[in-house]
Amino acid sequence: METGKKSKQQSKQATPAACGFRRAGLAAYLARTPSGIDKLLARGEIPKPVMIGRTPFWPKQVIDDFLAAKGAA
Repeated sequence: METGKKSKQQSKQATPAACGFRRAGLAAYLARTPSGIDKLLARGEIPKPVMIGRTPFWPKQVIDDFLAAKGAA
C-alpha cells in the first residue's frame, strides 16, 4: 500500500461535492466531526438536510448561503 494516498472511501467523505454533502462530507467542510454535525442539527444551528431516500443531504449552495448569512450577522 502506498503512503500518502487516501482510500476511495476517505476521498469521497473529505472532498466537497460539486452539488452538496452527506454527513461526513459536511463535517469535513465545516471542520467538525460527524457527531458534531448531529449536535448542531439537534440545536438548530445548521439547516436541516434534504432527505434522499434515508440519506441526509445538504446542498452546497444552502450551506454556503447559511455561512455567509451567519458571517454577516
